[in-house]
Amino acid sequence: MIVEHLVFFKLKDGYTQEQENDMYKGLWSFKDRYNSIMSMSLGRTMIRNVDGVTHVLYMRFPTKEALTEYLNDRYRLEISYKYIVPVFNGELVCDFEAEMESDLASLYREGENFEHGLEHVELFKVKEDTPASQIEEILSAFAELPKKAGTRIAQLTAGINYTAGQKYTFGLVARLPSVEALGAMLEDRAYQEVLEQCYPILEDHLQAAYPVDDSLSRVDEPYSNCRVLTPTASQAITAAQHR
Repeated sequence: MIVEHLVFFKLKDGYTQEQENDMYKGLWSFKDRYNSIMSMSLGRTMIRNVDGVTHVLYMRFPTKEALTEYLNDRYRLEISYKYIVPVFNGELVCDFEAEMESDLASLYREGENFEHGLEHVELFKVKEDTPASQIEEILSAFAELPKKAGTRIAQLTAGINYTAGQKYTFGLVARLPSVEALGAMLEDRAYQEVLEQCYPILEDHLQAAYPVDDSLSRVDEPYSNCRVLTPTASQAITAAQHR
């Protein structure tokens, strides 16, 4: 069992490149500071989304306790006040536990398959009266996606958000080798079938992706060849809510 920590930042309009670089430098310093961080990525989202998210920070920890210790540490707070607060306009947080196939899968998330490509993250808000068993069934279906032919997912984890007071119920994070691979996943029938399971209970859905290296430019354009909650999907959610 590991813990995934996702922070979706909303930066103020008009932030400068220097401010963004300072924020990156400060956040990346955590990787050297905290031995408990098993994996980390950070980047500017490649699309504009309805919640105003501009950047995403992803971290993996071995336990809830390790994450709590990191969150409460003075150095983290100092860096946050120095580099993030000046440009801060809000955030969304999703923390969830996830099972891994092996200890190696948990630890070595930085092998050849993880040196390049995209981090793709999604958040889901479901109706309050949704049975826990139904959510777990959906999470299990998402976890099976890397095994499906054609998805090209290097690794995917999903789980229920245990952080109190957050808008979204559960989330997922997936590493893919390219924009084309992300497009293929979002168009894949297996992925679409899991989304269809969500529609009757779904109240809101956020998707974001960012490059993990400089091989992909950070742009504010929609993904060139993949769907990001298309109107068809949005209409399906609306229709399901009014049944």
